[in-house]
Amino acid sequence: MTKNQNNRPILTLRKPIGSVDATKSDVKYVQLRPKPLHDWWPNKGTPPPNWVIKHPLTDGFEFCAFPDMKGPGLFLEAGPAFLLFGEHWGRNNGYGYTHILKGHWRELGYKKEPALGPASLKVVTNFLAKVLISRTKILCEFAQLKGSHRPLVVRSGQGTVVLELRFQNTSGSGEPYYSVITGIPGKQSKGAEIGKVV
Repeated sequence: MTKNQNNRPILTLRKPIGSVDATKSDVKYVQLRPKPLHDWWPNKGTPPPNWVIKHPLTDGFEFCAFPDMKGPGLFLEAGPAFLLFGEHWGRNNGYGYTHILKGHWRELGYKKEPALGPASLKVVTNFLAKVLISRTKILCEFAQLKGSHRPLVVRSGQGTVVLELRFQNTSGSGEPYYSVITGIPGKQSKGAEIGKVV
């Protein structure tokens, strides 16, 4: 992965979100756009779904990092975790900030569904920043693994964040990263511990 002078990842990827490489049928290659959302708003509409959202405290794009992880019949590569603007297609179907907000606005403390925008973005990113911290356990339910593996990151009392391993197609390479699929405040999950957040 290329890095800038501040040692932050510079992501220059080719394929659109959700596309699947023919040689790796369970792996997604994604074109990310690492620009802060204030570069988009107050424009009308919403950014593309592959727009990368900054961490609320570090001002970088990486929410945390994962180590190499091993389990029964499983190997997950080390890589950074990113939150994309994302999409929401319905219950248990979507990813990123949009999916978290549309699917779990009640758990986030709202009385009615909020609009996509800077205020709700702050609520979602602050929640994720509380869960995705160093030394948090990474759990995986091995019995449910099919195709793309989704480790669960859990912090007691804060909630659960589900992430999916994807690969960047940078200059012909496929460097791994983890995309936030969803996050549920307060929910605890069971599973075998396969590592800890770096």
